[in-house]
Amino acid sequence: MSERAAESANRSVELLKVAVEDRPSPARNERNGDVRAKSRPADRGRKRRSSRYIPVDIRRAVLERDGEQCTFVDERGHRCPERRRLELDHVEGFARTGKHAVDTLRVLCSMHNQRAAENMYGRTFMEAKRKGQLVPVRVPPSTSSPEPI
Repeated sequence: MSERAAESANRSVELLKVAVEDRPSPARNERNGDVRAKSRPADRGRKRRSSRYIPVDIRRAVLERDGEQCTFVDERGHRCPERRRLELDHVEGFARTGKHAVDTLRVLCSMHNQRAAENMYGRTFMEAKRKGQLVPVRVPPSTSSPEPI
């Protein structure tokens, strides 16, 4: 493969992986010339659900900060070497915070992301979610962790 073809292939992989571009794309409302959030009359007074979509600039910053590698560190102090199947994990859990910020996200491989979810929400809850089952939960007043009913 020629050097030029190799550079093109590497650039294509880079674009797919973290949506790298020469200039960041504008926020959704900026595309229409408006930097303010727009609300329709039907949306007023209604609480909107947070989107799980993590903006490209935040994704890019977290991947760069964490060196495009899983950040899990075992009890002996060894960092997971995985650089494939990476996922962005909300340290406090997206279900609890509902926000995306560089300081609230970390890079984990899929295995360690599942482990973190089981530690946070419980194995029973996560197994049911992976099977696509609805799990009724309640949050006891003394804790902020959901428990399966």
